[in-house]
Amino acid sequence: MSNGRQPYGSKRYKRDRRRNGGESVEMGQCLQMSQRQTVTQRMVQTVSVLGMSADELQAYLEEKSLENPVIICDAEQENLPRKPNDMEMHREEEWLAGGYCLKSRRDREGEDTEPEMPEASGRESLAEHLQFQLLDGDYTAKEREILCFLTEDLDSRGYFRDDTGRVAQLFSVSRSCVEQLLAEIRMLDPAGVGASSLEECLRLQLEARGRRDSLAFRLCERRWLRLLAGNRMREVAEKNHVSLREALEAYGEIREMNPLPGNAWGGGDEPVYIRPDALIVRSDKGWTAIMAGNCRPAIRTDPYYRKLMETTGDPELKAYLRKKTAEAEELRRDIQNREHTVKAVLDLLTERQEEFFEKGPGHRNPLTLEELAEEAGVHVSTVSRVLRRKYLQCAWGVYPLRYFLAGTAVRNRKTGDAQTRDAVQNVLAEIIRLEDKGDPYSDLALTQKLKERGICVSRRTVNKYRTLMGIPDRAGRKIWQIPASEEHKVSGM
Repeated sequence: MSNGRQPYGSKRYKRDRRRNGGESVEMGQCLQMSQRQTVTQRMVQTVSVLGMSADELQAYLEEKSLENPVIICDAEQENLPRKPNDMEMHREEEWLAGGYCLKSRRDREGEDTEPEMPEASGRESLAEHLQFQLLDGDYTAKEREILCFLTEDLDSRGYFRDDTGRVAQLFSVSRSCVEQLLAEIRMLDPAGVGASSLEECLRLQLEARGRRDSLAFRLCERRWLRLLAGNRMREVAEKNHVSLREALEAYGEIREMNPLPGNAWGGGDEPVYIRPDALIVRSDKGWTAIMAGNCRPAIRTDPYYRKLMETTGDPELKAYLRKKTAEAEELRRDIQNREHTVKAVLDLLTERQEEFFEKGPGHRNPLTLEELAEEAGVHVSTVSRVLRRKYLQCAWGVYPLRYFLAGTAVRNRKTGDAQTRDAVQNVLAEIIRLEDKGDPYSDLALTQKLKERGICVSRRTVNKYRTLMGIPDRAGRKIWQIPASEEHKVSGM
């Protein structure tokens, strides 16, 4: 009887060994120990709550209160008693939170109510602003309908980028009629509204000032505006047969114009407000992170159902209430765990980025996600969830928590210190500030200047940082000096 094995040295034996990488394979049964983690619904909820923002958590608790009758969701933070030495910190918290119509201490004495929030006033849109100016015009009902459509068809910048032919076809009128009504809009306030391009917008504003015959009006063409944007003033002056002084004066006049006349109305969209999850305030011990009062939602169990669970004789109802009460307690522990973990990470961020809170933007210290997780004693994924869509407010503004993670851009060869991108940009800005504006540094020269200070970066990196800081290139930073020979040059136009 054959045991299923091939004789040693047979062709089939050699072929099986080649297929199995030179190892013979035998089938059989064996015991093997291994660990396997099962993700439960409880663990999913804990992780989800930790990664939620304040608004997401509030919405989640409200949804849970609808599913679980035992849960009562308190939208506002519980009024916990404060220690006397915490009152100063509380006042700083109120000042940073802002938005309240705070009264003086004398005016608030004897009042039991909270300070009232100022009522939001309706914002006038650009279309409404233009339509109000057209009320006294002598227009037919059809013309008013077209004017209303044209004002609402402007983009957020105040430009008309539609086709007048399409509008004419839409209202069954001639194209000249639409163009005439559009010309009426272009004479309204703000000057430049209704233009179809940047050049036309600038010319409308100069025309409103009575400067139609000026050099600035002639320079409002695409070819000249490109040269002006590049600060190529000598070329503009020569090609227009004017002196350098005249070209500079015309450029200064153009820069006084508003290229986006509709921006003051913001497109009619309401601003989006961010509720910070934490506040950074200064206390006697230094900078301290405190959880924002309006971002710490609390839940509690309904006393009616607690009493019913104790008194009911129905075993099925008692089991149901016990289950729902246990779910409520688990959710409460998850909220407490979220607050504890977020507070621990915030304390570390405050300690490591103390220089930023003291001096402001541009002074972040090197800090990575892995370093933060190691110091907090938690997994990297936990810290990542803590930083997800959460914000803190300090004296310098509102920032996402991830903003305070700053990697090392370069290491200073002279001191050996790690330099963040902020530090390199600060040095670069200082070099540019001290340069000769009549002969600014090129990006290659800036690279050499940084190297002299121990910061070795490429010219490409210098160009990137300069662009991020909004600093023009060498030609854009040049300040033109008018030669004495051109002081009284007569224009050839």
